[in-house]
Parts: sequence; C-alpha cells; structure tokens
Amino acid sequence: RLTLSVLAIYLLGVAVLVWLDHDSRLNAGLREARAQLETLVSAQAEAVDARRAFRRKSVVFLASTSEVEVVAQERAADGAGSAQDQRALERLFAAYLKANPELHSLRLTGLRNGARELFRVERRGEAVLAVPPQELRAEPEAQEIVQAARLGQGEVFVSDVTLLREHGEVRRPLRPLVQFSTPVLN
Repeated sequence: RLTLSVLAIYLLGVAVLVWLDHDSRLNAGLREARAQLETLVSAQAEAVDARRAFRRKSVVFLASTSEVEVVAQERAADGAGSAQDQRALERLFAAYLKANPELHSLRLTGLRNGARELFRVERRGEAVLAVPPQELRAEPEAQEIVQAARLGQGEVFVSDVTLLREHGEVRRPLRPLVQFSTPVLN
C-alpha cells in the first residue's frame, strides 16, 4: 500500500509538472502570437495612414492642375466648357484612375445648381470612361461636398469609411469607400 501511495503521489506530481509545462508553453505561444498580431496590425495601420496621406496630396495636386482649374472656371462662368478642355481633363483623370486601380472615380463638382457634378470619370469593369453629361448627378447634401466647401485651399476632407452606393443602393460586390475632397478655388 505504501508503494502504491508513493507511486500515485509520484504520478500525480508528474501529471502536475506536465500540465504546468504545457500551460507555460501554451501561454508563451499565446504571447508570441499576440506580439506577432500586434506587429501586423501596426504595420497595416501605418500602410493605411501612408495611403491616406498620399491620397490627400493627390487630391490637392489634381485640384491645382490647369485642366481642373480651366474647366472649373468655364463651368462656373457659363455652365459649359470647350471640348478641348473637357478632353484634357478626361485624359488627366483617366490616366490617374488607370495608375491607381484601387480607385473607383474622380469628379469635379460645382456648388451651384444643387452641387451638380461638372465632370466625372469612373471605372466601369476594366474600362475607365468619362460619364456623359446626362448621367452627371446633383448631390446637394453629400457630406464630402458640404465639408469641402468649408475648407481653404490645400485642405482636404476625408470621409468615414462607407460602402459604395449608386442611386442610394449599396453596390455589389461590396466595396469600402473613402472620399477625399478639396475645394477648387478660382
């Protein structure tokens, strides 16, 4: 009996040691996994911040180009623009969209006439096309337009992340949307 009791205590001690070793290894693995996850999340956050900073600079750059300024001035003056200036703006916006495949569209919106789009180039499947005038929309309550109208030159409004919508309906497949807006001051 004494031998069995000693053996049982010994086996119980071994079992406790094995369990403690396993628990220690498991906790070490969890700490390592948590540290790796924090590193990955931090790297992703830095990448998102860098992309946002680049987009901010890009929007300011595009707004300051002569193509945008000329079309904005022509449209503000009489609602029309020369075909040559329209083509120049189309080429600029299309080239930018082609160079940045993660972008969906670029548009120039006037504050008159219910914040009507003056010009838009968008991605339709694999193609990048200028939207015909009859398809341009008025969005007087669009947050990015309201906010951009309050900004000074070189300032940029960045929207919250939403889902891409067309005519009020969420577009499928689901795509996150962040809008960057800056005023074009003439």
